[in-house]
Amino acid sequence: MQTAGAPGRDGRAMPYDLRNVRSAAGAFVVSITIVWTTVLGIGFFGDPSFPITERVMGAQTSILVVALSAYVLAALFAKRRESAAHLTRSYTMLQRERDNKLMNAQAIVAAIAHENKTATDTNHNRR
Repeated sequence: MQTAGAPGRDGRAMPYDLRNVRSAAGAFVVSITIVWTTVLGIGFFGDPSFPITERVMGAQTSILVVALSAYVLAALFAKRRESAAHLTRSYTMLQRERDNKLMNAQAIVAAIAHENKTATDTNHNRR
């Protein structure tokens, strides 16, 4: 998760993570919709057969649940993105280490082959 001043994908500093802003904006839109259905008397929260205190309490509870759910999901997805980035970095490091070991092994084999060829050539020249 990127924090204030953290570099973005292009290397420039980003003031916030836009994905989390979208999550908060979505929770805000749903919350405003619940408030307006209560105020305008539309749907469940505007049903006049229930007392206004129950409708307001139901609307407040719904807004709380929506907001908390959105924030928890945003945090979970941010952690998932962070873990995926860490896994990608680890995999890249593992590939580099493997390539380095293969190059070392090839260098050792080449050195042994060179020494073996030199020793063979020396034995043939003595005859």
